Amino acid sequence: MYVLICNQNAGNFSAVRKLDMVRKLLDRQNVPYHALVSESADATSLFLHQQLKDSSCSAVVIIGGDGTLHSVLQVIVPYHIPIAFLPAGSGNDTARNLGITDDPQLFVERLLLHDEQQLDVLLVNGKYGLTVAGFGLDASIGERAESARYKSYFNKIGIGRITYTVAALFDVISFRPFKSKFILDGVAYDFPVTWLISCGNMRWYGGGLEICPEADPTNAQLNLTVLHSAARLRILFSLFPALLRGGTIIAKEVRYATGRSVRLEANRILPLVVDGEIYRESTVDIQIIPSELRFLTT
Repeated sequence: MYVLICNQNAGNFSAVRKLDMVRKLLDRQNVPYHALVSESADATSLFLHQQLKDSSCSAVVIIGGDGTLHSVLQVIVPYHIPIAFLPAGSGNDTARNLGITDDPQLFVERLLLHDEQQLDVLLVNGKYGLTVAGFGLDASIGERAESARYKSYFNKIGIGRITYTVAALFDVISFRPFKSKFILDGVAYDFPVTWLISCGNMRWYGGGLEICPEADPTNAQLNLTVLHSAARLRILFSLFPALLRGGTIIAKEVRYATGRSVRLEANRILPLVVDGEIYRESTVDIQIIPSELRFLTT
């Protein structure tokens, strides 16, 4: 039996429409399932705990955005139950990273094949993450994008992914850099002027920005990208456009590193973004958990 979780607000309500299509396709083949159209992470958590306790679940299917997937991960990872993901959000970074279809019919066809791969997950201050944990400017941009009035308009006209780009232009102008230290696999690095530290299990975040170009969710490695010691105008007119183009940025202000665990310390409380969800911290502990998630390839 499949357990279906749908975020009713995701993608300007396109998630609900996709759920209806998935249910019809499963009904035609007499495939059993239980479904929830969820209004909150708490409702999702309660429903999942009940289903995983009371029934034989072959997989959990998430229909929504990266935030919906993030809330489900907090429940499902310890159970080691396979998950499948049908993207219906504005950014859809998980789908972009893994090449997941957004077509419900093709999704169901592949779902029933039940082919799975093992993916690494991030553990970020006790929270599970799948894509990127960003600390500093990038999280501040994500926070601005999430509350922006133009987000719903961009979603309606099908260009939701540029919400992050527009927010970035505003935030690069106003964000104050911070003093940081990170300890990667026991080795300490200090950056007196830091703009962001992104820790990736996957390459893309923020609606398609390639922040960790070498990240791979199957290699048991964290990929760090640090933006430091850069003038504001250089970020605005050179480094941020390079980020939009994608790929590795060759610049003295950009530092890349890899490892298994990292501790990030800042001299003030900053926004932290994990799979698009915003937290606020001054210290962040991140580690990679290899091959922890059973993910159905769809």
